[in-house]
Amino acid sequence: MKDPVKLQTLLNSLTAYNYNWRDQSARWKITDKLAHYKDSEGNPIVELERVAYVPDILLYQYQLLVQQRHMVQRDIDKKVFGICVRFLTDPNTRTSMLLYGRPGTGKTTFMKAMWMTVGFLYKDEISRSEIRNRYIKASELGALLKNDKDGYMTLKSATCLFIDDLGFTGESEVVNDYGVKARPIEDIIEHRYDRQLLTVCTTNLTGGEIRDKYGERIYSRMCETFSMVGVNGNDFRQL
Repeated sequence: MKDPVKLQTLLNSLTAYNYNWRDQSARWKITDKLAHYKDSEGNPIVELERVAYVPDILLYQYQLLVQQRHMVQRDIDKKVFGICVRFLTDPNTRTSMLLYGRPGTGKTTFMKAMWMTVGFLYKDEISRSEIRNRYIKASELGALLKNDKDGYMTLKSATCLFIDDLGFTGESEVVNDYGVKARPIEDIIEHRYDRQLLTVCTTNLTGGEIRDKYGERIYSRMCETFSMVGVNGNDFRQL
């Protein structure tokens, strides 16, 4: 018969064992944890809380991107904005997000604003290589895999990865790398699914088109780990 005390001891040890093997970037979200360290001159620095400032910084980044691109100003989609804030800060939300909708509705602007918000709030950790916050267009993945394998491996394991325009016509679906065929998007989604890493993508594709393009396996994994967020409205570029 099993000794209940020994069983509990084993289960406690198993929990510790699994934690030690877990990717420390898994389920990463913006937190209020204080970071104590010293600058290059040895002066003590304390990183202040961050979560409370996310909505203001995200809104500012979004508006700044609109101004820089000389797009017509319009009221921000409050529903999508709220979802983005919660996604970045709530550890109970899914690890990934897919912003989908027709061209020009602001998907890329929302995604870049999130990427820039993480970059600003964690600029010190990024400079110390404690976290990696990467942005790339899906159409650039094939060339990166073929020409810079180390860079590609670093990208696909980044703490936070933002991929723009999933399913773009010019996207390299298959890369012939010394006779070996590789599919960058499938490889990245699979890798990040296994490790529960924060991933944000944009696409003009529908769910059915994603399934047809990347296959049932990848689509199923995306349905499990991605929050599917529709971004509606008129084309920003044509207003």
